[in-house]
Amino acid sequence: MSETVFTAQNLTKKYKQLRALDDVRMEVRRGDIYGFVGENGAGKTTLIRVLAGLAAPSGGQITLFGKDSNLAKERRRIGGMVESPAVYPNFTAKENLEVCRLQRGIADKGSIQRALETVNLTYTGKKKAKNFSLGMKQRLGLAMALLGDPEFLILDEPVNGLDPAGIMEFRELLRKLNAERGITILISSHLLGELFQLATNYGFIHRGKMLEQITLAELNAKFKKQLYIRVDDAPKAASLLAPEKLEVECLPANILRISGGPPSNAGLVRTLVSGGVAVEEVVLRGEALEDYYMSLIGGRH
Repeated sequence: MSETVFTAQNLTKKYKQLRALDDVRMEVRRGDIYGFVGENGAGKTTLIRVLAGLAAPSGGQITLFGKDSNLAKERRRIGGMVESPAVYPNFTAKENLEVCRLQRGIADKGSIQRALETVNLTYTGKKKAKNFSLGMKQRLGLAMALLGDPEFLILDEPVNGLDPAGIMEFRELLRKLNAERGITILISSHLLGELFQLATNYGFIHRGKMLEQITLAELNAKFKKQLYIRVDDAPKAASLLAPEKLEVECLPANILRISGGPPSNAGLVRTLVSGGVAVEEVVLRGEALEDYYMSLIGGRH
């Protein structure tokens, strides 16, 4: 059985008469990329703030790495980016990270260079953060979260405002951190199609209540995900994908519709390209995640 990194038992958070969290039960296991799904005001950020120690719960219990006491010590194993990253606009990336390192009491100065390399910001040099693009600022926020080499990364709406290229870059970076470093990731996002391409497990929250937790495999069993690929020769592309044992349909305008949960979108693209087919566009429909969430909250408004 894999190690539990975080659990919540009957977790409650009240603001006057409002229950932002209402007896929430939640579990994140080591190695998960946990997609936290809910509309604005559902309780996602409140739970993340409690988890990160930025807010005190009104009731219930949380554990970190199996411990329910001395949580401040266990939180040293966590990195987080909650809401927009707070940066000093007149500081460089390196200077911002140095301030963050000192604030968090991280002795290892080498962690700054490692973090910059990880998020591809070593080239920024003396450029001040106020002159960074939004994507660069988000990557700087991630670099701050990675200081101290955390085992558990918490990200609250990390791709808000990014363009498609920036979102893709951020997604691949998170996937690499999970696969190569074994970092467990909890990520909330309202971009469910994007979350559907990344997460391995999901938790659905609505009006402070956790409705359900489900794995990607369980979700795929309920809803087939569909991949749309625009190519220059759809019949040839379909024949190349025949050994993959997927449901492949040729649509007008040289578009393939692929169902059946491909293990790797990048792998399918490589198969097509190596077979001499030009790939012009790839779109993964994430409606399964949205449809499932809507089915859960139906009748709960």
